[in-house]
Amino acid sequence: MIRFILLAALSLPALSAAQPPASETDLAALVATANWFKLRDAVQRPSSPAYYRGVAACAFHDPVSAEKYFALVFHSEPQSERAFDAHGRLAYLYMRTGQHKRAYQHLAAMQRINPGFSGLAGALDLFSALSHYPELHITRRRAARLAMTPDYFLPLSVNGQPALYGFDSGMNISMMSDAETRRLGLPVHDATTAAELKDGASGKTLPVRFVVVDRLAIGGTELRNVVFTLVPNDAMPFRELPADKQGYIGLPVLLALQTMRWTNTHAVEIGPSHARRAPSPNLSFDAATPLASAAFEGKPIAAWIDTGASKTYLTPRFAREFPAAVERNAIQATALLRGVAGTAEVPVSRLREFRFTLGGANIALKPVDLLPEQAGVDRGSYHLWLGMDVLGVARSVAFDFRAMTIAVEQ
Repeated sequence: MIRFILLAALSLPALSAAQPPASETDLAALVATANWFKLRDAVQRPSSPAYYRGVAACAFHDPVSAEKYFALVFHSEPQSERAFDAHGRLAYLYMRTGQHKRAYQHLAAMQRINPGFSGLAGALDLFSALSHYPELHITRRRAARLAMTPDYFLPLSVNGQPALYGFDSGMNISMMSDAETRRLGLPVHDATTAAELKDGASGKTLPVRFVVVDRLAIGGTELRNVVFTLVPNDAMPFRELPADKQGYIGLPVLLALQTMRWTNTHAVEIGPSHARRAPSPNLSFDAATPLASAAFEGKPIAAWIDTGASKTYLTPRFAREFPAAVERNAIQATALLRGVAGTAEVPVSRLREFRFTLGGANIALKPVDLLPEQAGVDRGSYHLWLGMDVLGVARSVAFDFRAMTIAVEQ
């Protein structure tokens, strides 16, 4: 499993099923529980406070509206906790789109408001370094059909050299091995010692080194100035992969592609003509984490869509909200979580069966492990950590990050 996340300057809490608010107190409760779909519906009224409209815009990846509403907050209460929070949400928005200068500007604004806030130093160091390089942008976008490998690697080219890279929606920065950097002849840049990246599987951290790829071509789409972080050759997963599979594209690249559909026959479609939209948005972002609206026993749950994870897990959030389902259906076991920075063996409750709905599909897992609380690992915003044991075997899965939808066919 691969989960590579920036040490957060801002922690966002979890999703709940609160009712649409009638007061600012209720709006605040929706933010506190990261209930983005309820919040989006509640702030449609023109009289809704600008701060809450900006929070909803960030969650549904609408930078124009987020900047518009948060500008009112910055003007009216520039040194407030709300302004601090708004800068943090905009920083995350620009992190996930590869706009490092803007991310750094908002991180720096957070520091000016609260110089002693813990967790800012590493993010500031990294994005200060990245802000000196040109930002990611698209120079060509055409619809294309590709064939990925049976282990979900995509054919692409890096500065004109062919490669096979995985695609990981759980990474907010793309990643490659030291060996791949040498093969491509890319200069390596170091962030300062304060900057670290955190592996969301094991909870361990790595120092930050990075390269900037001038041209990354996938099908008919060409991206410029794509940042990749570096990990040692003996780190997971690269020590188990051949020399031609030494990279993963992360969330900034996937968002730039806008739409992507793959099938269990390993066909991949990229580009606007292949977009297949669900009736309404069912994707949101909690910081840099893409969350899908799913359901269990008719009740809403949040699913982290992680195409870099090989296996699906339930989280402690699920156990807290659905204790009866765990008690009637679980045995005790252990699981080995493997990530870039190392491994962690953890005790789990193994549910013999778990059924849920997502993106129009009814999905059954037999069995599924429920993870315990882990020090240094925050899984409070989602109930389900969804990996390729579900997403790779479905008849088809389609993302559309313009419409903020995911559709699944079983």
